[in-house]
Amino acid sequence: MDIGKPVLFSILIIIASFIPLFMMSGAQGVLFTPMARTYVYALAIAIILTFTYVPSAIGLVKNK
Repeated sequence: MDIGKPVLFSILIIIASFIPLFMMSGAQGVLFTPMARTYVYALAIAIILTFTYVPSAIGLVKNK
């Protein structure tokens, strides 16, 4: 199954949708920037694990 490219592009689109939050200034920027950073960090870690850890874990379980 070749689902890597669509998953990657969908995650990148979601991350790109947070760009306006990073551009906010004033009270809105103070409130929303930490939330946007946390969300982007979580998505980045999820995509890294999707392409590294999950395939290797599946390979280990499949061989047992």
